[in-house]
Amino acid sequence: MTASIIFGCVRANPIETIGYLQSQETHAKRTSPTAVTRVGAISGTALSWSNLDGRPLDYVAAFQALKGALGARERKGAALGIHLLVSVTKSYVEEGGDVHDPANPRNQKLFAEVVNWARQEIGGVFAARMDLDEEGSSVVDILASPVFPRTPRLRKDGSRGEAPDEISIRKMLEAVSKKAHAKHSYSALQTLWANHAAKHLDPRVRRGVPQRETGSIHLSTPAFRQLRAQLDQEQAQMDGMRLTAASHQRGVLEWQAELTEKDDQSRKWQEELTKRERRLAEAELASSMILQANLAEITTARKKVNDDEHRLDGRFLALKAEHSKLSDRESRLLKAERFLDARRATDNAEIAHRARQLEERESELQRSIALEKRAAELRLMKDEQRRREQMDRQGLLDVEEQHLVTAAERLMAAQSAINELHWKLQSSPTLAAQYPALLHVAERAREAAKAARPSRIRRKRTETELEI
Repeated sequence: MTASIIFGCVRANPIETIGYLQSQETHAKRTSPTAVTRVGAISGTALSWSNLDGRPLDYVAAFQALKGALGARERKGAALGIHLLVSVTKSYVEEGGDVHDPANPRNQKLFAEVVNWARQEIGGVFAARMDLDEEGSSVVDILASPVFPRTPRLRKDGSRGEAPDEISIRKMLEAVSKKAHAKHSYSALQTLWANHAAKHLDPRVRRGVPQRETGSIHLSTPAFRQLRAQLDQEQAQMDGMRLTAASHQRGVLEWQAELTEKDDQSRKWQEELTKRERRLAEAELASSMILQANLAEITTARKKVNDDEHRLDGRFLALKAEHSKLSDRESRLLKAERFLDARRATDNAEIAHRARQLEERESELQRSIALEKRAAELRLMKDEQRRREQMDRQGLLDVEEQHLVTAAERLMAAQSAINELHWKLQSSPTLAAQYPALLHVAERAREAAKAARPSRIRRKRTETELEI
């Protein structure tokens, strides 16, 4: 924010008839031929408000609604209200952004504070609008009908009736003049608005010097536009002169170079050079305004370059610190790589040692396998020897069995003879009585024959084989 002064201003027009409100309404809705929209702007862009919800531009209806709500009446021949155009210097809004942007916070704050000021000091505000689609900016239109109680007439009996409320611009102007301690009522509006803006908008806001003191001439909008067009035309002429001066300057420089290279023609060109230098002086005089205007731009550019250099210095320092970090990290990586190489060599030595151990163990295993093979061969030889011994024992058993079978056959023959003898002894009681001892012997022989049967011999042989 710069330290330049911001001026506050108020213009006032009385609302004489309903037709005035209708013309303001058509102008606000951009249906009037006098409404001139700025090139590139969206027609109707504005900040607006009225006492009718959703109908901010219906001024006639808003005025009627205000009268009905306050119960005020109109005085015959008196104004219906007042139209104020409240503004500040354009630079105040420019500090917040685009002067024609409804989202600019300076536009929104200016609009709100103008409405608040009008409600406090004027009263009876029924509509407000801030056009943002025109060339101008920073101006808020206020439509108000201030209401005051009317002094009742004196009756014949000395009493007075009720005091009705009525619209009165005169009483409003008297009130603001008294409050601002001003002799002129419209001048009081200027003072009150400047004080309010300095308190609620920006402390740089000041009241302008009254016209009666400065003697300045205030231009109307058409006159101002005409003067602006003349200034633009003169500016274009100045631009042409600047181009001409620049062209002359380039020509002089070329001629000076030629004079340096061609000393033999210097006398012939002296007069021409003098004339051109005279014209150059005139061009330089004409272009002095350009140089002065460009001086501020050069200063600003230098400041920007210095700021960029400071930023680049900061960036360079940051990159230098980052490079130092990268160098440290690279050093740590190299150390880690050396450690890994040493660890890899240690691991390789350990692997080689383990390989030798495995080879030794494999050799021991080979010797163990050879010993196991030899032990298996010995076991086979021992088993073969055992088998042969069993076969030898089997042969002896077979011979013994043959003897036993022969003995058994003999026993069976003896048993048959004994049985026959035993039968004869039993069948002949005379012989049994004569030879009782012989019977007893026959019984014992038969029992002995039973005990010596071949089955028992075979059972005995089987038990012997199992034991072997």
